[in-house]
Amino acid sequence: MIFDFLGKSHEIVEKKDLDSIRVGGRNRLRESSLCFDSAPSTRNWDVMNLNSVNFREFTKSGLHYKTLVSNGAQNSSSGIRFTIEDLGFEVGDDIAISCELKGSFGSTNSGFSIMHATPQSANFYAKIYYGAPHPESYPKWTRISRIFKIPDNIRETSGKHELFIFFGGGYGDRDADVWVRNVQIEKGTVCTDYAPAPEDALARIQALEAALGGG
Repeated sequence: MIFDFLGKSHEIVEKKDLDSIRVGGRNRLRESSLCFDSAPSTRNWDVMNLNSVNFREFTKSGLHYKTLVSNGAQNSSSGIRFTIEDLGFEVGDDIAISCELKGSFGSTNSGFSIMHATPQSANFYAKIYYGAPHPESYPKWTRISRIFKIPDNIRETSGKHELFIFFGGGYGDRDADVWVRNVQIEKGTVCTDYAPAPEDALARIQALEAALGGG
């Protein structure tokens, strides 16, 4: 605690508590670390499975899921869905998507894929944009990314457009066992270093101030 020249007290917020707030490259995804026991209600996305995911859980280390060789589906994966409007985007915007992955993947997999319904089909997989196949494994946390232009053929429902992102799993001659954390979705064509959404960072600081008795 410090005192100014009027004798008023102020709590000190350390630099490490401010490092996650920045200008530019703003992460639009709330609660994006995926490192929790259950998805917080403040998130602006939903988690979902594609095809045959036989295990999925949130943990303090990230989202963990598995697919089996026997599922026979190249695209089997966990992922997230969101509406572009909820993240402050619109049709035609370039968005940079990135996340950290660790674990093993099926010998046949579609990588980091994006899907959406179309005006002609309500199926969320009506249009699929496959990513580069993942290698056999990422032994350590590895950041992957891709740039995507939001197309004009996304099906509109109640004035919103929904996108689906799947992190990758697959099948083949080996099972997939995947961990995901620190997802970032930002506007533009450059993927910047991960930082939580400013709203989440601000909530952390407010919680810290409250704990110190300054809120």
